[in-house]
Amino acid sequence: MKIITAAVRGTLAHHTGRSVHAIHAWHRLEADLDLTPLEIVIIGMELEEIVGSEIPVDALGDLETVADLFGLVSRVVAADRTEHAIARVA
Repeated sequence: MKIITAAVRGTLAHHTGRSVHAIHAWHRLEADLDLTPLEIVIIGMELEEIVGSEIPVDALGDLETVADLFGLVSRVVAADRTEHAIARVA
């Protein structure tokens, strides 16, 4: 979880020009961080490369806060790990 948090905060800091320590879970992506929907999609694509899991583009449109983004990335990574574990057992 710490790796995902660091990846999300680092990517958001890069795109917003803010310090990593100035990115908080309660920040709203568009209203507080001034991100456009296109920037949020680009951030999602960059996070895919970092975590190695596909993030559904349609799910990115439903995000409001940094906490929502943490949750989405965490769920996607957990689902991928579960799929890989099941594939190894089968």
